[in-house]
Amino acid sequence: MKYYATLLLLTFFLQLPAQSPTDLLTDVGQDGFYWAFNVSSNSDLETTFDNARRAEETQLSLATNSLGNLSLPIDWSSRTDDEKVLFLMNAERTCRAGVDYGSGPVLGLPFEGVESLVDAAAQAHADDQVANNTFFHTGSDNSTPFSRIDSSVGISCHSFMTYAENLAAFFTSGPANTFVVEHAVYDWLYEDLGSAWGHRRAALIQDVDDYSATGFTNDHGDPSSEGFIGVGIASSPSYDPNNFGGFNNGDIVVFSVFDPVSTGGCTYINLVTGLEVSFEEPSSLSVYPNPATDRIFVEGLSAEASVKIVNNMGMLVYSSFSEFDLIEIDVADFPAGMYFVIVNSDVIKIVIN
Repeated sequence: MKYYATLLLLTFFLQLPAQSPTDLLTDVGQDGFYWAFNVSSNSDLETTFDNARRAEETQLSLATNSLGNLSLPIDWSSRTDDEKVLFLMNAERTCRAGVDYGSGPVLGLPFEGVESLVDAAAQAHADDQVANNTFFHTGSDNSTPFSRIDSSVGISCHSFMTYAENLAAFFTSGPANTFVVEHAVYDWLYEDLGSAWGHRRAALIQDVDDYSATGFTNDHGDPSSEGFIGVGIASSPSYDPNNFGGFNNGDIVVFSVFDPVSTGGCTYINLVTGLEVSFEEPSSLSVYPNPATDRIFVEGLSAEASVKIVNNMGMLVYSSFSEFDLIEIDVADFPAGMYFVIVNSDVIKIVIN
């Protein structure tokens, strides 16, 4: 039998207009008991999220199937927790793009990636909570979600955001919990009435929302995505911070989010792509059109520049050396999605439709 503990998030508020999805009216109802008895395969996972999307459409009077269906990659089971959280978060963010919740169409931009330093800080906090059998935003060293982001990427390398961190914990008296990070993402979005939908707002925030929150300035990288996340997960047979008793395993999931900046001197490493992005020097490089369909042009190259393209899983899909300032690359056979054009140390994100 599986249960889950109270979810926690930390926020700070300013007054701004709206751009993100609204709250649900009530929990969808696929709670911990539902997950214990009904989610044992990737297909079950897709069904669970699809049912929740249908419930959201009904609750908020959205058009039927306007949020679409979740389709997991065939290699889902072999993906890392970082990759799973990023994929699910982005699937939920982008499926709402253009949907009108009453204040105009949702922006629906995906997160840019998982940033290595913030990811390490999230993992350290998860480990700290398990080691001390606690379930708090404050660490044993008195660190907070905001101070952990300050310490990891630097105070000057992120902009203020209302949201910083979500937590979720799960406990079992039977076999080890499965689909832990998937369950956490689901609960933050669809079973969050008890937390006044704060976790949902943190997961789906765009630039601003209907609840006076400050989101992303979107001044970093390509405007088709915004923000980095970090993910930490830790487990222990003795983890039981609420002293429920009778459990043989507990898990905690930490989700951190921050807004990177475009000023010089700030460097971010995207763990999913393996790419380092820095803005220490302006680049004359340009890639167009963006989005693209059949071909792209890379301009501003130096002689013998290395030109590579990787997909959003970090796989190399194109490599060459330039002899001219401008080259043309055929991308007609590339699957639709997000790619990164890498020229020496410069990185430009593009979208292929």
